[in-house]
Amino acid sequence: MELTVHGPTVTQLTAPITQSAVPDSWNSDEAETWADAFDYLATLQRMTGQFFATPPGYTLKDAHDARNAVSLLRGEKVDMPNTVVAVGVDRIESLEQVSKGKLAFAAKYQAMVITFGEHQIDLGPGIELMTIDKVLNMREARQSLADEGHATIRLKLDRTQPAQRYLGTDLPSPGTQP
Repeated sequence: MELTVHGPTVTQLTAPITQSAVPDSWNSDEAETWADAFDYLATLQRMTGQFFATPPGYTLKDAHDARNAVSLLRGEKVDMPNTVVAVGVDRIESLEQVSKGKLAFAAKYQAMVITFGEHQIDLGPGIELMTIDKVLNMREARQSLADEGHATIRLKLDRTQPAQRYLGTDLPSPGTQP
């Protein structure tokens, strides 16, 4: 490494690099994975104009979240890994609607917020689209609704149509695939 200091005089300092920037236990693929992980976070910060130090304990899952946030900000839809979702209902009509078979629904959010350590980034309004395959706990949900006036239904998502998330406020037209 060579360091040049400019001032009233120019001084050059030279020092050998004695330690690798990559831990010995990492192979080149792992080093590249972590380089990408930090690049996603840097790209997200540039796109949002919110700059902060890398949070302690930054993980590859955090990097995946940063990559998805960058995709969302670029206007892309992002597939969600969910296979089951839980939804609260407080009316028998709602429960009956989901019991009729396959249906799709959209969850509309005023703000999609991503968190890294103590820092939060508001990506803006967004929508999650899901196609339901079946209700997993209909009997228990009916009983809870009758007893307590509220139930949480567990819905298995359709594997052929992954749940998706995108930024914006426009819902898809009825009858279109999520």
